[in-house]
Amino acid sequence: MVIEMKKKKTIVIKNSSLQKIRNNFRRILILESNRRSGKITDSRRAIEHDPDGNLRELSTEEQRRVINLCTKSNYLSDKLRDSICVCGSCHAVDKDMTFNPTIKRWYCVDCFNELRDMYFHEKPLMVEEDDWDGSMEYFFRSFTEL
Repeated sequence: MVIEMKKKKTIVIKNSSLQKIRNNFRRILILESNRRSGKITDSRRAIEHDPDGNLRELSTEEQRRVINLCTKSNYLSDKLRDSICVCGSCHAVDKDMTFNPTIKRWYCVDCFNELRDMYFHEKPLMVEEDDWDGSMEYFFRSFTEL
């Protein structure tokens, strides 16, 4: 079941014992994700390399299996990257997080506020120097419209 969040949401835990539980739970999820990614990588390498570690020519079926393993690995990476476990900017795992529904990613409160402030403070300078483009506008404005 996937829950679609449509509004900005900040999760703040003030109790130090609960923060410790949250942080340890996030670390467990990250370690498990990394363990699974490692197993997928090992499986892919076992298909792609001969016993001496040299790349070898793959059959069509082996190519399909490698593509399938890469897809699984990318899926795991994407899910971890988009989860509340890791800040989308600084990769912190031990901070309170804010969800940006426009780009569907969690940011620690510090990074969220910094990215929001960058839109207001640095955009005028970058526009003046012609260093601002549409993709930056969409990204940074998403932190102000919530």
